Amino acid sequence: MSPAHFNTFLRLWCVFLSLMLISSWNVNSVRARIENIKSYLLKYKPDILMMQEIKTEDVNFPYDDFSSMDYESHVFGQKSYNGVAIISKGLVRPGGRG
Repeated sequence: MSPAHFNTFLRLWCVFLSLMLISSWNVNSVRARIENIKSYLLKYKPDILMMQEIKTEDVNFPYDDFSSMDYESHVFGQKSYNGVAIISKGLVRPGGRG
């Protein structure tokens, strides 16, 4: 690949990467950190936020907080410890649990 083609490729790749912001956060309890998470979402507006150690079951996850900010929630919670969640602005089709 010539230097000119490489530079074009690199510029296009940078544009592609700048179109989506994906964040990951070890929240250490989503319910205890909900205000921090909402502030982060308002400030940085990530397209996808992946959270680990949400420390809550699915039924207690703050779906409404994220829904009111136009985020979809996909949650695999666990009582008292662990658990993960992905929230996204667009449709995410998660795979099966397992």
